[in-house]
Amino acid sequence: MLKTALTARLAIDHPIIQAGMAADCGVELAAAVSNAGALGTVGTIGRTPDGLEQELARMKEATSRPWSVNIVTFDWAPFAGSLLDLTIAAQPPSITLSFGDQLPALERCLAAGIPAIVQVQDFAAASAVLAAGPAAIVVQGNEAGGHTGRRGTLSFAAQVLDQAGDVPVVVAGGVANGRGLAAALAMGASGVLMG
Repeated sequence: MLKTALTARLAIDHPIIQAGMAADCGVELAAAVSNAGALGTVGTIGRTPDGLEQELARMKEATSRPWSVNIVTFDWAPFAGSLLDLTIAAQPPSITLSFGDQLPALERCLAAGIPAIVQVQDFAAASAVLAAGPAAIVVQGNEAGGHTGRRGTLSFAAQVLDQAGDVPVVVAGGVANGRGLAAALAMGASGVLMG
Protein backbone atom coordinates (compact mmCIF):
# COMPACT_ATOMS: atom_id res chain seq x y z
CA MET A 1 0.00 0.00 0.00
CA LEU A 2 1.46 3.34 -1.10
CA LYS A 3 0.03 6.55 0.30
CA THR A 4 -0.04 9.60 -1.97
CA ALA A 5 -2.27 12.62 -2.44
CA LEU A 6 -4.16 10.58 -5.06
CA THR A 7 -4.80 7.59 -2.82
CA ALA A 8 -5.98 9.91 -0.04
CA ARG A 9 -8.26 11.92 -2.31
CA LEU A 10 -9.86 8.88 -3.99
CA ALA A 11 -9.77 6.51 -0.98
CA ILE A 12 -7.80 3.84 -2.86
CA ASP A 13 -4.91 1.68 -1.65
CA HIS A 14 -2.63 1.87 -4.69
CA PRO A 15 -1.83 4.99 -6.77
CA ILE A 16 -2.99 3.37 -10.00
CA ILE A 17 -5.94 4.26 -12.23
CA GLN A 18 -7.03 1.78 -14.89
CA ALA A 19 -7.68 3.56 -18.17
CA GLY A 20 -11.27 3.38 -19.38
CA MET A 21 -10.18 2.89 -22.96
CA ALA A 22 -13.52 1.81 -24.47
CA ALA A 23 -16.51 -0.45 -23.97
CA ASP A 24 -14.09 -3.37 -23.67
CA CYS A 25 -13.23 -1.95 -20.24
CA GLY A 26 -16.37 -3.10 -18.50
CA VAL A 27 -17.43 -4.42 -15.14
CA GLU A 28 -15.18 -7.48 -15.09
CA LEU A 29 -11.94 -5.53 -15.52
CA ALA A 30 -12.97 -2.41 -13.60
CA ALA A 31 -14.30 -4.32 -10.59
CA ALA A 32 -11.19 -6.53 -10.47
CA VAL A 33 -8.96 -3.44 -10.44
CA SER A 34 -11.05 -1.70 -7.77
CA ASN A 35 -11.28 -4.83 -5.63
CA ALA A 36 -7.46 -5.08 -5.79
CA GLY A 37 -7.20 -1.57 -4.30
CA ALA A 38 -6.60 0.63 -7.36
CA LEU A 39 -9.22 2.68 -9.27
CA GLY A 40 -11.09 0.62 -11.86
CA THR A 41 -12.73 2.48 -14.72
CA VAL A 42 -15.74 1.63 -16.85
CA GLY A 43 -15.14 2.74 -20.44
CA THR A 44 -17.93 4.33 -22.46
CA ILE A 45 -16.59 4.63 -26.02
CA GLY A 46 -18.77 2.36 -28.12
CA ARG A 47 -21.55 2.07 -25.54
CA THR A 48 -25.15 3.11 -25.98
CA PRO A 49 -26.96 4.88 -23.13
CA ASP A 50 -28.93 1.69 -22.36
CA GLY A 51 -25.74 -0.36 -22.36
CA LEU A 52 -24.01 2.08 -20.03
CA GLU A 53 -26.96 2.15 -17.65
CA GLN A 54 -26.81 -1.64 -17.37
CA GLU A 55 -23.02 -1.58 -16.92
CA LEU A 56 -23.21 1.00 -14.12
CA ALA A 57 -25.86 -1.02 -12.30
CA ARG A 58 -23.66 -4.12 -12.57
CA MET A 59 -20.62 -2.16 -11.36
CA LYS A 60 -22.42 -1.03 -8.22
CA GLU A 61 -23.09 -4.69 -7.43
CA ALA A 62 -19.58 -5.90 -8.30
CA THR A 63 -17.57 -3.76 -5.87
CA SER A 64 -17.92 -1.67 -2.77
CA ARG A 65 -14.56 -0.02 -3.51
CA PRO A 66 -14.09 3.31 -5.37
CA TRP A 67 -14.36 3.23 -9.17
CA SER A 68 -14.76 5.62 -12.06
CA VAL A 69 -16.50 6.06 -15.40
CA ASN A 70 -14.55 7.46 -18.36
CA ILE A 71 -16.44 9.98 -20.50
CA VAL A 72 -14.95 11.25 -23.76
CA THR A 73 -16.07 14.86 -24.18
CA PHE A 74 -15.70 15.25 -27.94
CA ASP A 75 -18.94 16.89 -29.14
CA TRP A 76 -19.08 14.47 -32.04
CA ALA A 77 -18.61 11.31 -29.93
CA PRO A 78 -21.66 9.02 -30.20
CA PHE A 79 -24.10 9.73 -27.36
CA ALA A 80 -21.58 12.12 -25.78
CA GLY A 81 -24.04 14.34 -23.92
CA SER A 82 -26.43 11.59 -22.93
CA LEU A 83 -23.65 9.36 -21.57
CA LEU A 84 -22.49 12.18 -19.30
CA ASP A 85 -26.08 12.90 -18.19
CA LEU A 86 -26.66 9.25 -17.39
CA THR A 87 -23.35 8.92 -15.54
CA ILE A 88 -23.94 11.99 -13.39
CA ALA A 89 -27.43 10.71 -12.53
CA ALA A 90 -25.91 7.37 -11.46
CA GLN A 91 -23.58 9.16 -9.00
CA PRO A 92 -20.47 6.99 -9.37
CA PRO A 93 -17.61 7.53 -6.90
CA SER A 94 -15.73 9.50 -9.60
CA ILE A 95 -15.80 10.42 -13.28
CA THR A 96 -12.78 10.57 -15.57
CA LEU A 97 -13.01 13.06 -18.45
CA SER A 98 -10.84 12.77 -21.52
CA PHE A 99 -10.37 14.53 -24.86
CA GLY A 100 -12.48 17.31 -26.32
CA ASP A 101 -13.56 20.29 -24.24
CA GLN A 102 -13.61 18.89 -20.71
CA LEU A 103 -14.34 22.14 -18.85
CA PRO A 104 -18.16 22.16 -19.25
CA ALA A 105 -18.30 18.49 -18.21
CA LEU A 106 -15.94 19.18 -15.28
CA GLU A 107 -18.21 22.00 -14.10
CA ARG A 108 -21.22 19.69 -14.25
CA CYS A 109 -19.42 16.99 -12.26
CA LEU A 110 -18.34 19.48 -9.61
CA ALA A 111 -21.86 20.91 -9.37
CA ALA A 112 -23.18 17.37 -8.82
CA GLY A 113 -20.58 16.74 -6.10
CA ILE A 114 -18.77 14.03 -8.08
CA PRO A 115 -14.95 14.06 -8.01
CA ALA A 116 -13.67 14.51 -11.56
CA ILE A 117 -10.31 13.31 -12.83
CA VAL A 118 -9.40 15.15 -16.02
CA GLN A 119 -6.96 13.89 -18.65
CA VAL A 120 -5.05 16.49 -20.68
CA GLN A 121 -2.59 16.34 -23.56
CA ASP A 122 -1.16 19.88 -23.65
CA PHE A 123 -0.14 22.61 -21.23
CA ALA A 124 -2.90 25.07 -22.18
CA ALA A 125 -5.55 22.47 -21.32
CA ALA A 126 -3.69 21.56 -18.12
CA SER A 127 -3.67 25.20 -16.99
CA ALA A 128 -7.39 25.63 -17.67
CA VAL A 129 -8.29 22.38 -15.91
CA LEU A 130 -6.12 23.15 -12.88
CA ALA A 131 -7.85 26.52 -12.50
CA ALA A 132 -11.24 24.76 -12.42
CA GLY A 133 -10.33 22.48 -9.49
CA PRO A 134 -10.44 18.81 -10.50
CA ALA A 135 -9.96 15.97 -8.01
CA ALA A 136 -6.85 15.03 -10.02
CA ILE A 137 -5.27 15.76 -13.38
CA VAL A 138 -3.93 13.09 -15.72
CA VAL A 139 -0.99 14.25 -17.83
CA GLN A 140 -0.98 12.08 -20.94
CA GLY A 141 2.04 12.04 -23.21
CA ASN A 142 2.43 10.84 -26.78
CA GLU A 143 3.58 7.42 -25.58
CA ALA A 144 -0.08 6.63 -24.75
CA GLY A 145 -0.90 5.06 -28.08
CA GLY A 146 0.69 7.82 -30.14
CA HIS A 147 -2.63 9.56 -30.76
CA THR A 148 -2.66 11.73 -27.68
CA GLY A 149 -0.69 14.83 -28.51
CA ARG A 150 2.84 15.83 -29.34
CA ARG A 151 4.44 16.01 -25.91
CA GLY A 152 6.60 13.31 -24.40
CA THR A 153 5.17 12.07 -21.11
CA LEU A 154 8.06 12.96 -18.77
CA SER A 155 8.72 16.51 -19.95
CA PHE A 156 4.98 17.26 -19.99
CA ALA A 157 4.49 15.79 -16.51
CA ALA A 158 7.40 17.81 -15.13
CA GLN A 159 5.92 21.03 -16.51
CA VAL A 160 2.46 20.34 -15.03
CA LEU A 161 3.91 19.23 -11.68
CA ASP A 162 5.47 22.68 -11.34
CA GLN A 163 2.01 24.27 -11.70
CA ALA A 164 -0.34 21.79 -10.03
CA GLY A 165 -0.25 23.00 -6.43
CA ASP A 166 -2.31 20.60 -4.30
CA VAL A 167 -4.05 18.91 -7.25
CA PRO A 168 -2.73 15.34 -7.55
CA VAL A 169 -0.91 14.75 -10.85
CA VAL A 170 -1.26 11.35 -12.51
CA VAL A 171 1.13 10.30 -15.29
CA ALA A 172 -0.10 8.41 -18.39
CA GLY A 173 1.79 7.25 -21.43
CA GLY A 174 4.48 4.61 -21.50
CA VAL A 175 3.79 3.39 -17.95
CA ALA A 176 3.21 -0.35 -17.89
CA ASN A 177 4.76 -1.75 -14.70
CA GLY A 178 6.06 -1.05 -11.21
CA ARG A 179 9.22 0.55 -12.56
CA GLY A 180 7.13 3.13 -14.41
CA LEU A 181 5.05 3.76 -11.30
CA ALA A 182 8.21 4.23 -9.23
CA ALA A 183 9.60 6.67 -11.81
CA ALA A 184 6.39 8.71 -11.81
CA LEU A 185 6.32 8.86 -8.00
CA ALA A 186 10.02 9.78 -7.90
CA MET A 187 9.37 12.81 -10.10
CA GLY A 188 6.61 14.00 -7.78
CA ALA A 189 3.47 12.57 -9.36
CA SER A 190 0.77 11.08 -7.13
CA GLY A 191 0.04 8.09 -9.33
CA VAL A 192 -0.22 6.61 -12.80
CA LEU A 193 -2.93 5.74 -15.29
CA MET A 194 -2.33 2.46 -17.12
CA GLY A 195 -4.14 1.26 -20.23
